Formats: sequence, C-alpha cells, structure tokens
Amino acid sequence: MQCPKCATENPSEAQSCLSCGAGLERSYSAEHANQGTTRAAIPAPESFSYSLGTAEANYHTELVAEENSSGWAYARPTPVWARGWTFAGAVPFGLFALYNGMHVYGLVGILLSVFGLPFVWLLWPLSIGYIVYLGLRGRELAWRGRRFTDRLHYEQTMRSWNIAGAWSLAIVAVLYLLWIGLVLSSFGGLPMLSPAPADPSCYT
Repeated sequence: MQCPKCATENPSEAQSCLSCGAGLERSYSAEHANQGTTRAAIPAPESFSYSLGTAEANYHTELVAEENSSGWAYARPTPVWARGWTFAGAVPFGLFALYNGMHVYGLVGILLSVFGLPFVWLLWPLSIGYIVYLGLRGRELAWRGRRFTDRLHYEQTMRSWNIAGAWSLAIVAVLYLLWIGLVLSSFGGLPMLSPAPADPSCYT
C-alpha cells in the first residue's frame, strides 16, 4: 500500500506509513465491503416439496428481499399483525376458507350453509362455533394457506372479507329469526302471545 504523503510502499496490513508515520486509508472493493450483508430470501412455496408436513427445499438461492412467509402453512411463523378477529367466517358456503386455501374448513362451511337453515335446531351450535373459530383463527389461517404479494395485499384482502362477513352475519341472523318465527307459527304460536278466550259470563 502506497503512502499518500511520502509515496513509500508499505505492507497491505499496515495502519500507518513505516517511513513518515502518516495514517494509511484502506480501500475495499464493493464486493468486500458488502460481503456478509446479503441474506437468503424465502423462495415461493411452489418451489418447495412438502413431506410429512415439513418443507424441503429443492433449490437454493441468495437474494436480497423482504421476508414473505405467506402460503407456507406451518413451515414459517405467522407475523403478529396477521392475527386478530375477522367476521369472514360468516360468509356462507365456506367461500372465505376455500378462497384462502383452507379446503377442509371450506367443506365444513358448505355443509353448514346447506343444512344449517332447515336443521337450525340441530346445527346452530356448530354454525356459531364455526364462525367463532374462523373469527379467531381466520386471518392467521389465510396467511398460512394462501400466497400474498405483500402485507398490503394481505390487509386489503382481509378487510374486504371482514366487511363481507359482517354483512353476511347480519343477514344470516335475520334469516334465523324469521325461520324460528315460521316454526313457532306452524305450531300455533306461543301460548303467552295468544289472546285469552272471552268469558261468556261477563255478557250475562
């Protein structure tokens, strides 16, 4: 390394000039300066094969990218912001679950939607349990089950499902009340609401 002051050649590891004592500035190439700063990006789930619930990479890559763990099922931890309540489970026919890669929950939602109204007396606890469970776990399960472009895409999608679920829950509640009213009316209504028969003695 050449001294900028006296032009004396110094060893590359020298911190100061051996001749005049001036400090030596060390210059590194961009390759050495950035060495160790890159990190491996998480590849898309399609590039991996799954065996017994464990993701095994079939290729390796090193890129500088923000981590996106959506669509990885349980192979990656779920971000804290991908949790919380949602009304999306109230959307009928399991559409929320099917659209976001939760096929088993989607099938359960279809069955509850088809048989829930005619067999309301039997299946209403299951319907409520389904809505509550997906209300608590729906956001997390959607992040695990479907590949999103980024967090903004995820939040916008979940907001739309939440609004649709809230409206669906209100409509379903009204339908249930109407169904209960029809069933009660078919049995003559509630006795307490029926008018009391007139006493003939009051007219004599």
